[in-house]
Amino acid sequence: MRDHLQTNLEQYGTQAQAYLDSPVHAQGPDLVKAQALVARVIAAGGQALDVGCGAGHLSFALAPHVARIVALDPSGPMLDTVRQAAAAKGFHHIETAQSTAENLPFPDASFDLVCSRYSAHHWTQLAPALHEMRRVLKPGGHLLMIDVQGEEDALVDSHLQAIELLRDRSHVRNRSVSQWHALLADAGFAEVAHDSWPVHIDFPSWVARMRTPATRVAMIREVQTEAPREVQDALAIEPDGSFKFTTGLFWARCHNWPGCHVLSHHCTILAQSTMSTATPAPDPFTAVRPRLFAIAYRMLGTRSDAEDVLQDAWLRWHQVEQATLQSAVAWLVTVVTRLAIDRLRSAKTEREAYVGWWLPEPLVQQVDHHTPEAAAELAGELSVALMWVLERLSPEERAAFLLRQVFDHDYAEVATLLGKSEAACRQIVHRASQRVQEDRPRFEVPKDAHRRVLEKFMLAARSGERETMKAMLASDVQLISDGGGKVPSFGQVLRGGDRVTNLYWALSRRLLPEQIDYRPAMLNGEPGLLRYIDGQLESAQAFVTDGEQIVAIYTVRNPDKLAGISSSI
Repeated sequence: MRDHLQTNLEQYGTQAQAYLDSPVHAQGPDLVKAQALVARVIAAGGQALDVGCGAGHLSFALAPHVARIVALDPSGPMLDTVRQAAAAKGFHHIETAQSTAENLPFPDASFDLVCSRYSAHHWTQLAPALHEMRRVLKPGGHLLMIDVQGEEDALVDSHLQAIELLRDRSHVRNRSVSQWHALLADAGFAEVAHDSWPVHIDFPSWVARMRTPATRVAMIREVQTEAPREVQDALAIEPDGSFKFTTGLFWARCHNWPGCHVLSHHCTILAQSTMSTATPAPDPFTAVRPRLFAIAYRMLGTRSDAEDVLQDAWLRWHQVEQATLQSAVAWLVTVVTRLAIDRLRSAKTEREAYVGWWLPEPLVQQVDHHTPEAAAELAGELSVALMWVLERLSPEERAAFLLRQVFDHDYAEVATLLGKSEAACRQIVHRASQRVQEDRPRFEVPKDAHRRVLEKFMLAARSGERETMKAMLASDVQLISDGGGKVPSFGQVLRGGDRVTNLYWALSRRLLPEQIDYRPAMLNGEPGLLRYIDGQLESAQAFVTDGEQIVAIYTVRNPDKLAGISSSI
């Protein structure tokens, strides 16, 4: 009978190229975040170790930021693939080593950074492995762990673990956030931060990559289809079996506790019992993160730019003497606001060269009170119509308007945040408010009424009922389209009920009914439509209505701005 390591080696030894080519493994926000962290925190000449490196994607991402990186894995074929790919990429400072995570063949205090990505859920001895990783880190060195995150809800977690094991017999367990906290503390790390985000899993390619036998694929589908509604909702299980899981990123640092002695290779932790069991105090950054995201997104208009600003702010937060701050929240809001202003200024040339109209990247998803986007929606309006008008303001005008009119800061706070006098801020806010009021179509319409108008228009657009569509559009309706130069769009605002009607009608005449589909969705907190052509998302459309007719349509067609919209919506 094979042991687990043999199973692991058999499972992955023949799959090295598939994992090198896999889009899920070769890209993702986790790699971007990892690069930003390492570039900012690890000094020039840093030494790094990638444990359970697989096909080497994390090593390749971090290679430009360190002087030496060792890619370690128990699979020889995986390491062969890493060596070949590293040579092709010109990363001659990537070395390889063959071993397991719980038996690292390196002296104590060898590395400035130890990291691992999508590997720990295969380890039977995660706790000893973390102790080993702690042992080979230099004092004050950093640990970066990226892996599929287990669920805190026992019912949901049981189903997630079941389908993972049925798909991959080398799977051990996805650990939840609370389990990671305990494991890191026990191994002698001070957890600095945790971040997470959903990842959409395309079921056919997910099982094909692992060559899961048809019998077990059928068992997975049975587990999914028979799962309780709360499990199906939590995992966003789709009709074809595609679903989502959560990727977690943990960034920790060696922590020399009083009374903590690290014994070479055994790494025995002798600490006060309260140190391993005490619940860590809530991190102010985590607590205020939804508000920070709301400010950054409204300032910049894209999720990726907002997340980059938050990442930069997070790094600065952990470099400042936090005990010296009078107000952590005020400090964080100030940093995020100023970073967003700087980023908007630097993006001015890029946006001036943008082909056609620039519309914000839409936030499209079900309202979830646990996501930054949902918190942003609840904190104040962020409609596409408002974001469109905000683009006409200068960075400082935009910041002042948002802080005062959307986030309800008093003028003294706005003045402190922007480094200006109160009188100057009052003038800036007054001028910005006037421009917003003049340029923005504004109607106080209940969402139910908004939704009813939209549903009627959607039915008419689906069936190509020209007269009904025309009746639903105001005579002076305007349509703004953003293709970013990558797909066709109008270079000017399309105005008038006849012209806009003809646009929708012509599309319905050109395509068969089964080729075009409209799906209702919430765009930036308001009812909108997603349009699919031949099953592919073609546009996200936001609408302004007076309760009876549609007065403005904002259509985002730029594929880059649609990429983050889940196919499950």
